Order: sequence, then structure tokens, then C-alpha cells
Amino acid sequence: MSHEGREKVAITTNVLQTVVLLIAIGAVMLQMGRKDQQLELTAKAVETLRDITTDLAKTQINLTVNTDHLSARVAELHTRLHELETRQ
Repeated sequence: MSHEGREKVAITTNVLQTVVLLIAIGAVMLQMGRKDQQLELTAKAVETLRDITTDLAKTQINLTVNTDHLSARVAELHTRLHELETRQ
């Protein structure tokens, strides 16, 4: 093989190596982008779950307060009814 032929092969090899390297770098960047997108979606899902949990906790507190209030009201009515029954 002549000197010119070897030089062309070397240049072609270098170009192909560069192309393969650029493709590999692009693939890595694409994979990183996908992982970043997945992390973002997971963060949004966690935020939504946090909001739901907060709403559920508030609802539970309100139900407990309402139950306590209703229990006190029922006890008060029971006392009044008992008073009425003893008067008669």
C-alpha cells in the first residue's frame, strides 16, 4: 500500500473514530436527559402526594373536632332530656 493510501486510511479511521465518539457522547447526553425527566416527574408526583396527605390530615383533624363537638352536644342534650324527665 502506498504512502497516500495509508494516509487516506488513517484519516478515514480518525474520522470514523470521531463520529463514533460523538455518537457515544450524544447517547450519554440523551440518557442523562431521560433520567432528568424521570426525576422531574417523580418530584412532581411526590409533591402531589404531599398535597394529598396534607389535605387528608386536615380532613381528619376537622372530623375529629366535629366528632368531639357532636359528642359534647349529644351529652348536653342527654342532660337536658334527663332534666326534663325528672321534672315530670
